[in-house]
Amino acid sequence: NKITTLNKNVNNNPKDIKSWLELVELQRAKLGSSCKEKVVSECQMAVLAKAIEKNPSSEELLLRQLYITYNVSDSNSLREALDQIVFNFPHKITFWAMYFEYNQADFSRLGQHRICSLYSNALSKIDSLKSTHVRPSQRLPEPLGSQHQLRLYSQLALFLLETDHMEKLIALFQLIIEYNFLKTKGT
Repeated sequence: NKITTLNKNVNNNPKDIKSWLELVELQRAKLGSSCKEKVVSECQMAVLAKAIEKNPSSEELLLRQLYITYNVSDSNSLREALDQIVFNFPHKITFWAMYFEYNQADFSRLGQHRICSLYSNALSKIDSLKSTHVRPSQRLPEPLGSQHQLRLYSQLALFLLETDHMEKLIALFQLIIEYNFLKTKGT
């Protein structure tokens, strides 16, 4: 039985992400097509919870969890899952991109001030991770930290452009230019 084999694999080698993901997918085959999607997803989430407990920094497992949450949960559950993941794993730019795409598409909570505030918090978090005051294991090495910031600045600029906030877009570009080209040494 494939499920038994995979269970043995993950018990003997809990870091085997591929086996965990196969085990998650086999839940659908095990339960069959007669089960409701929510029941299948709950079984998959239970397996994923164990997998993430053993591999808390696995991007693949976390992305799979988000995908299942997205397909079966309400928007509040997905927002909470994204909030938790993005702030527990701030060094993963993939999660930041998903976080902002989701928040910018959530029309029930969409607002220019709210989105700019989210970007500000994210940029501050990334800036703090570049600091030498952070433990080396948590620090974002250069140029990765600056690349993450540049990507977020670009996304924010695109958001401001698409929402017709030209004055704020110009102010953002001015801020970036002044910060990078006119700052004195040591600031």
